[in-house]
Amino acid sequence: AAIGQVAVADDGVIYACNLQVTAANNVKLYRWQNWDDTNHVTAFSGDPTYGLTAGTRLGDTLAVTGSGANTIIVMGVEGPGTSATVTTNVVLFSTLDGTNFTPTVVQISGLTLSGGGPAYGLAFYTNNTFLMKPNGSSLYLVQFPTDFAGQLSVPGTVLASTALSGNYVLISYNDTAKLLATMPATSASTSPISLNSFPSFSAGVSSLATTNFATPNSNGNLTGGVALGGPGGTNFIYALDTANGVKGIQIAFTAAAAPPTITGEPASGTV
Repeated sequence: AAIGQVAVADDGVIYACNLQVTAANNVKLYRWQNWDDTNHVTAFSGDPTYGLTAGTRLGDTLAVTGSGANTIIVMGVEGPGTSATVTTNVVLFSTLDGTNFTPTVVQISGLTLSGGGPAYGLAFYTNNTFLMKPNGSSLYLVQFPTDFAGQLSVPGTVLASTALSGNYVLISYNDTAKLLATMPATSASTSPISLNSFPSFSAGVSSLATTNFATPNSNGNLTGGVALGGPGGTNFIYALDTANGVKGIQIAFTAAAAPPTITGEPASGTV
């Protein structure tokens, strides 16, 4: 089966899913212990939606947080095509042993999808929340229950939203540095790779820098990937130009200006 997306947990364990486009009953989640592991195990195989959603396309979006038995993986569920069946569901995978995973469907309320269709990016935020970016819509913060493990379906609630321009869909977030890397669903856009400051939903998203792929490539399937990486997740942006390789961009932060210093007391009677 075709590989959909790849995500790496906090302990360096690598997860990948297949791209399932016609039915949900053959979704596979693969696990590698580390970069040098030449043998993978199947962490999940089957229908993670339990038939609870009309979506039949899975594997375009994948994100992971935590490590070991506290690892949580989120996978998007899309309808066939780009807008024929709009679904606001995702699947959360949890584990008791760090190797075998069980899915739970999160059915989200309060999410407004515009004409861009259901394609979206996913990234964990803090605690039991994740970011969701539908194509053509706002950036949403979604909360899920803390005790979801072992349940077939749980509710998801939109806590906040903020504007994110155009068809930027693919996202990666670093909560410590408050950085958000974004990329459009199509890499033919001008300056598609963007690094943004994202201190809070009330403050919104503000662009820090943008850059291009060497050659703009059409991407009608709305796939790709972007990830913050390097030490602390703040030194590089890795961007997948679909079917055209991965680009690594080093982030160079400009040092803040030093505060003025006082070298002595002013003379008496002067200001």
